[in-house]
Amino acid sequence: MQRDQLDESSRAALWSLVLDVSSTNYDLYKAEILPYLSAFPHHFEQGSLTMFERFDDLEVAAQIIPCARFHLVLDRGPRGKNLSALLKFPAAANVHRLTLTGAAMTPTLLRKLVNSAALVNLKSLDLVHNEIGAQGASALSDGPLFGQLKELLLYKCHVGDAGLEGLLSYPGSWQLSTLDLRSNEIGDMGIEKLAASSQVASLRQLLLDYNAFKVRGQRALANSPHLTPTIKKPFIEAIERHDSIVWN
Repeated sequence: MQRDQLDESSRAALWSLVLDVSSTNYDLYKAEILPYLSAFPHHFEQGSLTMFERFDDLEVAAQIIPCARFHLVLDRGPRGKNLSALLKFPAAANVHRLTLTGAAMTPTLLRKLVNSAALVNLKSLDLVHNEIGAQGASALSDGPLFGQLKELLLYKCHVGDAGLEGLLSYPGSWQLSTLDLRSNEIGDMGIEKLAASSQVASLRQLLLDYNAFKVRGQRALANSPHLTPTIKKPFIEAIERHDSIVWN
């Protein structure tokens, strides 16, 4: 079947199959589903095939659909074991999104991650609910992988002012378009450094809810020469309303 022969319902059915593929019987997955999906490589140009934990699945999928973009979820295995295993697989190069939610990541593991040459196409890193602290956040900026990320999710990671400063200290230029820093105990000092940094010029979405900064931080964000008008707008409006706790 050619690309132009797929109607919308067929595309929807195909994507439903893609999203459910990790829950199928492995033999069926390997023998029938992946070869079928490989007949439609264009579907993987923008989408991604979600995989959970099993690297044999990932390796087979990468061989059958070489152009596939994978979203790999590693949030249930022993600390460090799955990450170390992933970095040994050639198929790691196909991973565009990596979810490590609640995976007990440490600064040492994060440093290993960002200095690995395996994840050459990784664009999105989800570290939500990892208590990485300031040391872990600083470790993220210690390797070249950080510079290729478009999305970094750090909700409830205890980053704090020191960790935010560590992220800003990355020696290259940020490529991030989305940065989630909600619930990270960031105060006015950290926000002022964020707002003053040219690194944030790439951002199109900046999430800062439930932090510790007050009016001083809001003013820094509202007056930042680097943030987009869309990002600055709610802080400008909050100041105009004399609302000092809108983001806390």
